[in-house]
Amino acid sequence: MVGALWTRLVVPPPGSSNAVNVVTFVSLALITWKVATGRGWARWLFVVMYALGSLAGAVTLLLKPDLFGALPTPAIASMLTQLVLQTAAVTFLLTRSARDWFKRHRVQSTSSAAA
Repeated sequence: MVGALWTRLVVPPPGSSNAVNVVTFVSLALITWKVATGRGWARWLFVVMYALGSLAGAVTLLLKPDLFGALPTPAIASMLTQLVLQTAAVTFLLTRSARDWFKRHRVQSTSSAAA
C-alpha cells in the first residue's frame, strides 16, 4: 500500500495520515535487514507480524467486506501483492534450509565472539 500511495496510484482521503504506512514500511525494512544478518528473533518477529496482520485483514474482510470493495483497484492489487510476497517470505523462512542457515549463523556468531 505504501508503494501505491507514494507513486500516487492511490490518493489518500483528505485529512488522512500516512504515519501507519511509514512506520510499517520502516519496521519491515529493519526486520528484513536483521533477518538478512541472521538474527533468529527477527525471523520470528516477522512471522508474528505476518500472522497478526493476516488475522486482522481476514477479520476486517469478514466483518466489513464493503470496505475492500470501496478501495480503488491499485490499492487492492497492492494489498494482494503484499500478501503473496509476505506469504512466500514466511514460507521460505520456515523451511529446513532456512532453519539450518540460522543455526549455522548463530554458531558462527557465538564462536567468533568467543575468539
